[in-house]
Amino acid sequence: MSSISSIAIYVVSVFEIALDTVTAFCFNKIVVIFIFMEVQLRMYETIIEIKKDVPTELLNKLECLANDAFCNRAGRVVNTSNVPHLFVYKGRDEDYGCLELGALSLWKQRSFVECVQDWRWIDADPDENCDMLEVFARHAG
Repeated sequence: MSSISSIAIYVVSVFEIALDTVTAFCFNKIVVIFIFMEVQLRMYETIIEIKKDVPTELLNKLECLANDAFCNRAGRVVNTSNVPHLFVYKGRDEDYGCLELGALSLWKQRSFVECVQDWRWIDADPDENCDMLEVFARHAG
């Protein structure tokens, strides 16, 4: 094994990096190491289905409330749904706090919750997926 390969293996083991590929070469007596990693981006979603009998005017107000809730001090995520009675807000790790704060903000608005048919949290970890209406009802006090 060449000394360049040994150095590359040492760097990988010291930093405990999960790698796809490590490439190393010597350039003007300087060892250059390229590390290629596959980064998995975790996604989170909150999916809110509004009752079908909610009139269009009220539906528009609910959408505005939801959009405002998910534009908060933790960040901003947008509704990605093009279905009128379905609001889908999704984000990555950096958006987690925004999604959480937005959901809590909406839960406090009883007039909003009364119009919700179904509310799901979809997590990067499938074991964390849940029915938000059920979770909030369980912890309501």
